[in-house]
Amino acid sequence: MDNYQDKGLVSIIMLSHGDGAYVIDSVKSILSQTYQNWELLFVAKTDDDESLKPFSLLREEDIEIQKMAGKVLTDSYSNSRIKASFIVGEDNDTPRRNSALANAQGRWIAFLDAGDIWEPTKLEKQIGFMEEHGYAFSYTQYGIIDKDSHDRGFVIGGKDRVTYQDMMKCCWPAYLTVMYDAEKVGRLQLRNLKGNNDYALWLQACEKADCYLLKENLAKLRTKWGMLGKLLLTNGIKWRYEVYRIELKKNPVVACLMTIRNMWYGVVKWMKYVERV
Repeated sequence: MDNYQDKGLVSIIMLSHGDGAYVIDSVKSILSQTYQNWELLFVAKTDDDESLKPFSLLREEDIEIQKMAGKVLTDSYSNSRIKASFIVGEDNDTPRRNSALANAQGRWIAFLDAGDIWEPTKLEKQIGFMEEHGYAFSYTQYGIIDKDSHDRGFVIGGKDRVTYQDMMKCCWPAYLTVMYDAEKVGRLQLRNLKGNNDYALWLQACEKADCYLLKENLAKLRTKWGMLGKLLLTNGIKWRYEVYRIELKKNPVVACLMTIRNMWYGVVKWMKYVERV
């Protein structure tokens, strides 16, 4: 995409979960994008988080990253495109994700957790898809890889169009596939859910715009679980309940009923929209 500068800046939100082993793979998949008008906002847990170390080891002609001796000595370090920071004492996804979202400068907001990877054309194709149809919120199909980066042979999709009511029933998009237009959806922030708060973020976005599926496998989710384990992890009862109870402020009975409904639709999703390839 030769005119990517005219399409707008993409702010990529990446959180560390304390393991730096796969960070370099994720960052390299961003560096290899055909769409190069992006910034990466990476937020670690602490100043000695292992996931910060790969940033001092990157060697790319178009990137200069300030090299730190030993552990990080300041509260952040950055260059024009990659901004790595930490929030001391916060073993909680919400403040870190909110910090990254608040500091994002881009029109487009995308997400990639440390360990997951994108296909090189992911940003280019997704922005083209959204601009062609006038969409403000979208997701793509994705595959599964194991801890050694071996493809597990599955492609996961979802509904072509997800309304707010659809999203209330089921978390259709995977974190690493989502992109939204902040000029239309707004600058989102989360309440204090300790973890797994991407679903709450999609619910906020879906209040402003329906979410549309780009039917192409453009991302790889790294997991040590098999497909049954992935289903159970995705459909975790506790964190679904907390989304309805805390984020949506439903009473306990309603939150329980909505959680049960969500679990059922999650099973339907995995039965209907997972392809073996």
